[in-house]
Amino acid sequence: MSQLKKILGINLSILLIYSICIHFYFTGYDHQIGVLIMSAVMIILQAVLNLIFSVVNFSSGEKDQGKALLLSSGLVLVIGFSICGVSAEF
Repeated sequence: MSQLKKILGINLSILLIYSICIHFYFTGYDHQIGVLIMSAVMIILQAVLNLIFSVVNFSSGEKDQGKALLLSSGLVLVIGFSICGVSAEF
């Protein structure tokens, strides 16, 4: 359970950091589409990397870490696209 919390914490921290950086980069007039596209690309990239690392961990026999990465990938998709949709409106 501790490993799950650690992996989720790291992934959600990464999501928060690049979301803030994207918002600071795309300030000004008509920035919503830039925020939307860049956030979606970064969220998909993070989720795909988590899925790849999950498969690698499952194949090497580390099932707990693989499950944590798989769960983290799903949460990054759900939370990330929620942030992406809300942030494009502001």
